[in-house]
Amino acid sequence: IGAPAARPLPALIVPDSRKISDLAKLIANNADAATKEEASKKLVAAAEFTSSQAWLDRMKSVVEEANRASKITTTPENFKAQLDLVQDEQMERLFGAMRIVGGRSAVEYCLVYSSTKTNTEARRVRALAALEGKLDQKVPSDVERILAIASADDTPDKVRDLAFARIGEIPREKVVGKLFDIFNNKKWQVRWVAAQVALKMSNTTQIPEFMGKLPGGKNLTNFAITEVLSYGDWMGNAKTVQEKEGKTAKAQLAPYLHDSSYVLRTIAIGYFYAYWTAADLPMLQQMEGDSMKIPKCDEKQKDCEWKCSVPKEGGKTEEKEIGTVGDFVKYCVVPAIKDRK
Repeated sequence: IGAPAARPLPALIVPDSRKISDLAKLIANNADAATKEEASKKLVAAAEFTSSQAWLDRMKSVVEEANRASKITTTPENFKAQLDLVQDEQMERLFGAMRIVGGRSAVEYCLVYSSTKTNTEARRVRALAALEGKLDQKVPSDVERILAIASADDTPDKVRDLAFARIGEIPREKVVGKLFDIFNNKKWQVRWVAAQVALKMSNTTQIPEFMGKLPGGKNLTNFAITEVLSYGDWMGNAKTVQEKEGKTAKAQLAPYLHDSSYVLRTIAIGYFYAYWTAADLPMLQQMEGDSMKIPKCDEKQKDCEWKCSVPKEGGKTEEKEIGTVGDFVKYCVVPAIKDRK
């Protein structure tokens, strides 16, 4: 029947319904825009009540009765965990339904919920998952709020990853400038994820722009070897345009091999780490004497050390600390190319 039959369905969306997913699919596939928005409002209302203390208080007797029927004795802590689990399961259904139905009301709710630090990490992740493909590019605050979640220092990693995934769904011209701003974050991991999103939405002609936005001062610390190797690899996967004009990733990065910034120099080498062949070794080995210093990371920065595994006698390896660009070439890049089939 289609849209006429779908119009009464939003009224069936109530907090404890286990058919919410089925209702969401019917509405998404058949309803008109007004009915979908009404369903979106009903889902938000159900989620607001389900996440409240009033809902937990109401569910106490239900869980107690289930425990008695199963002859289960619980401690206060275990009983609270049971309630939290029941609440989690219903919130998961509701966020899943919002992901199906969409609607402005659901988008607003999920943006607020995912940015609220007192909500659990798992639920914030589900709220961001529900926003997949739903952000409105015509609403500037949508972009601003999702970027704020991604760039906040105290955002949990799983929440940050989903926030950046949502950013990746937005056209480059609307977000790349904000992504570049995140490059100055004190945590290298935040810059790393922002850079990945920026490079995924870029082509090879935009590599110089990317390189120019990276913090590259000689006194810069907290720049990880993981960044160097990842950026170079990701640039090699960027879409090549204007190849006849020498706009390949290799051609774009070659000038940075002798840049005055250790950051940009090592990133260029990092590209060749991923894509160089044995035929390039003679030129690469000339760089083993490069004495440009690589500053040590702040001790508070996790996994930021510059180290590579080098072979020892007996087929074993040891971690070699990298102090210069030449060390990076000699102990990290050259062995990798020699081992490459």
